[in-house]
Amino acid sequence: MKDVYEMCPVLENEKYLLRLVNKEDAEDLFRVYSDEKAVPYFNSDNCNGDIFFYETLERMEDAIKFWIWAYEDRGIRTYEF
Repeated sequence: MKDVYEMCPVLENEKYLLRLVNKEDAEDLFRVYSDEKAVPYFNSDNCNGDIFFYETLERMEDAIKFWIWAYEDRGIRTYEF
């Protein structure tokens, strides 16, 4: 089995592209994470209270920076918000 922290897999078909997030994704992701009606559909298990509702693009950018940092950290540490 390949280590996902060495090389994050990319899964793609004609409708979806799943890959490691990057800072250029902020505006597109903000459209989803700023929608209060979408919040109940987000999986926030083990996320220390983050419900993934972001009211500003800056907050979305901060979340992406954190997600990238957590990936690079290999999810080893316990994170506090």
